[in-house]
Amino acid sequence: MTENSGVAHTVRDILAQDGDARAFHFKGKWYDWRWVNRFIDGLEAEIAKSGVADTESIGVAPRNGPDFAAALLSAIGQERQIVMIYAYQSPEAIAGRIRDLDLALVLLARSDCTDVVLQAAEQCGTAVVALSVEGSELILMGDGKTHHPAPPVAGIELLTSGTTGAPKHFLMTYPQLYRSMITENPTTTVSTTPGLHYYPFGNISGLYQLLPIVAVHRPVQMLDKFRVEDWVDYVATYKPPALGMPTAGYRMLLEAGVEDEPLSSLKYFLTGASALDPNTHDEFVARYGRPILQSYGATEFGGVVAQMTLEDHEKFSGAKVRSVGRPWHGARLRISDPETGAELPAGEIGRIDVISPRMSDDWIETTDLGLIDEDGFLYHHGRLDGAIMRGGFKVVPETISTTLTAHPAIAVAAALGMPDQRLGEVPVIAYEVRPEWAPPSEEELQKFLTDRLPKPSLPVRYLRMDRMPRTPSLKVDLGAVRRAFEAA
Repeated sequence: MTENSGVAHTVRDILAQDGDARAFHFKGKWYDWRWVNRFIDGLEAEIAKSGVADTESIGVAPRNGPDFAAALLSAIGQERQIVMIYAYQSPEAIAGRIRDLDLALVLLARSDCTDVVLQAAEQCGTAVVALSVEGSELILMGDGKTHHPAPPVAGIELLTSGTTGAPKHFLMTYPQLYRSMITENPTTTVSTTPGLHYYPFGNISGLYQLLPIVAVHRPVQMLDKFRVEDWVDYVATYKPPALGMPTAGYRMLLEAGVEDEPLSSLKYFLTGASALDPNTHDEFVARYGRPILQSYGATEFGGVVAQMTLEDHEKFSGAKVRSVGRPWHGARLRISDPETGAELPAGEIGRIDVISPRMSDDWIETTDLGLIDEDGFLYHHGRLDGAIMRGGFKVVPETISTTLTAHPAIAVAAALGMPDQRLGEVPVIAYEVRPEWAPPSEEELQKFLTDRLPKPSLPVRYLRMDRMPRTPSLKVDLGAVRRAFEAA
């Protein structure tokens, strides 16, 4: 059996479970595997009506739920080429993506089948199948033409978060997906206890919270999005020894004032692959008294390539709490000079480069800054491509944001560069105030930063936001922050 058939074999095994076995819990209801198979049969019948060939790429704009979990299992099991579209955006934005991608068929939540979206699909000759837990329906025929043929080795085109440049669609082939999520995933064990799913399906994290769990025949407790109360309820009910959450969830948990008692089963916490604010880390650990084990990864790496383990944390007596760990599953890491490409010695900050064997044997040059210490632990130090050039001075936005969140009144901050006629770029910063604090004045914040940062790093504008905008994966949406500054 080739790896290319491995993922299809895995899905067939998943779908062959006892029909009465629990599959997905969603919004208070369990859906069994008999329901999943019936849903897939209905979906495939509607796709067949469209006349779209198996060799065509199909677009999927998935919202978390058993309907799209079943749809993805169906497509992956047939090794159809999938192009992911984020559903958690405006109808106009979804319509724009449909026009840009020019696909033969898209699967949409029935709630996303708005007039503007259907008009865009009709203009492109794109067929539309609408999904809900009640079933699937072909609601728009396509033009029957060839649009976007699948490549020789099919897979899923996921939207990256920008680790290696601007966000873009990145093809993760089915052999790569099989190796990354099935054969190399040591974190999922056979159990009747449901796994928790809260990341959106449109990115790699959402797939990681689905495939490895169902591959070992575990049921899934699925959330339409991450909520502190749902996460806490899961911990209190199933009492796992460890559990992750989005990095933004740590601040949300602190702000919610969650007591330690419902979390008593947790011996440590895990993060996603994005950086956790150091001040949030310290406050969280001080309140709950357990370590947070961080990691580093990206879509382009096929997932995590560095992970802090409990063994390493204990071995070094917590001295590496800022680290995202050492290389994971055969990955290789180095720190390079971003100008010359020369490898830098231990302890120096530079560009993070990665070899992820599950994807290829080539070095991947990221746009992340970091250092590797003398013990081989990686530390993330922000983004290289986000550096602000202020009159010849290089300013790292993450340094400003991290410093401002050390102010007791600031929950979240996001710095970025805005055009300036004289200096080229200048830093600005948006921030969210903790609910229990009165908003500090701009003068107070400026003095706070002046006491801690060099002059070129001081923001020229401040913008207080009621809620910091977030991407579907709960990272701060810097594009939305920029637009807020432009509109202010």
